[in-house]
Amino acid sequence: MTGLEKIIGEIQREGQMAADDILAVARQEADQIAQAARAQAEAQVQKIRQEADAQAEDIARRAQSAADLKKRGAVLAAKQQLIAQCIDSARRSLAELDDAAYAALLIKMAAAFAHPEPGEICLRAGDLERLRADFAQKLQAALPAGAALQISGESRDIDGGFVLVYGGIEENCSFQALFDADLEKLQDLVQHSLFG
Repeated sequence: MTGLEKIIGEIQREGQMAADDILAVARQEADQIAQAARAQAEAQVQKIRQEADAQAEDIARRAQSAADLKKRGAVLAAKQQLIAQCIDSARRSLAELDDAAYAALLIKMAAAFAHPEPGEICLRAGDLERLRADFAQKLQAALPAGAALQISGESRDIDGGFVLVYGGIEENCSFQALFDADLEKLQDLVQHSLFG
């Protein structure tokens, strides 16, 4: 196994561990958002169901089998849309946390994703001003043994989270990248939360 394969394997392993931690946080956030959105989602689903039922009754007079097919398609599309909205809302809510909670989340994520070597952490534009002066100190204190992250003066065009840089290799730990990596699991979780 070459050195590059070992690095890639380590990055993948640590990435998976970090993704699992982020997924757990995301699940908690998704649960909170799902609870807040459940009433709204149920009203939307009820409205969609009512519209689908009315449409199905009209079509049923002409062809019962065609009506059933359209109804199932409409309900499935509505569910998929609601699931996508819940996931997107959960992702956006992470970036909208208050400053202290956002900083704590970034520190927890960095501790999970950090490699046991010196590297850089690149934040999104505006996060340096948003984070308190003691962020760097708290970040270093939370990192595992051997890990050290210098806050980069360069920002990244991301929705929240950060990008880790180790020897020219970047690891995208933005919220979008983490949510995309576990999209299927998140979809299953939200579907189960909303529709049982």
